[in-house]
Amino acid sequence: MARRTVRVEEIVRLSGYAAGGLPSERLLARLGMPFSDNALLGQLRRHVRERADTAPLRVIAIDD
Repeated sequence: MARRTVRVEEIVRLSGYAAGGLPSERLLARLGMPFSDNALLGQLRRHVRERADTAPLRVIAIDD
């Protein structure tokens, strides 16, 4: 049962958004936070699901 602090989760999430799976995995390993690319992407998916807005869309605009 691995536990992570809020700060480590934020660093992992931000590096995942910025660089993607494998580059973030290599970067985090160099920073002393070993994290697999699959775990990193899973955490990103979980974060998106938690922050998803469940309200229905009322207006959709299309730009030319």
